[in-house]
Amino acid sequence: MTSSCGPAWRRGAAAFGAVLVASGLTAGAGRAAQATPLSFDGATLGMAISDWKSLRPPPGVGADAGPLCAPVAQVTNPTHHALAVTLRPTDAQVCGYDAQFGHDVLPHSIRLDQRYRATHVRYWFVAGHLREIDFAASIDAYSDVMTMLTHEYGPPTRTIRDWTRTSMGPVPRVRQIWRTAAGTVTLVDPAPDPVQLEVRFGAARPSALSQRKS
Repeated sequence: MTSSCGPAWRRGAAAFGAVLVASGLTAGAGRAAQATPLSFDGATLGMAISDWKSLRPPPGVGADAGPLCAPVAQVTNPTHHALAVTLRPTDAQVCGYDAQFGHDVLPHSIRLDQRYRATHVRYWFVAGHLREIDFAASIDAYSDVMTMLTHEYGPPTRTIRDWTRTSMGPVPRVRQIWRTAAGTVTLVDPAPDPVQLEVRFGAARPSALSQRKS
């Protein structure tokens, strides 16, 4: 997965032959304990929306795309996660690297490595600060994503196996969860689209962070 998800996402990808990375078992566990900020391609949870807009676009984003945002209330097809459906605060915005042609908006994908791309990449801001990053990828990228996340954060802290309904009928689903002092990373395979997986980076609630720091 291409990115600076933690310090190693893009650097680790190069070290593993451009395969997505994320942090060695012992090193990952140590970084998680130190509340390393969760990030993806330079976008760090907690950063201000103005800082995010000033970032260099991630690899693979077309020259005609730029950082575009809209109030969450205007999103016609919100995803199923908490910021889109449960919270929906009036001061929340959803952003992405999109190309706008009049009233039409074309979302751009991001290159993860030499083989895969991240699609439906969305950055969720609440009160002007980045609270969540999520994206989808082909289910064929599962091994690469697992390698990346395990390298960065150690083994998952929780694995949930169940079934989910898709357009192809009920299928088995695996949810891998990494919990750190800074937040949570979740890998879901498959996503509601049975040929895709989802990755989500969620910031810890301020109250949770303050309790850990005290």
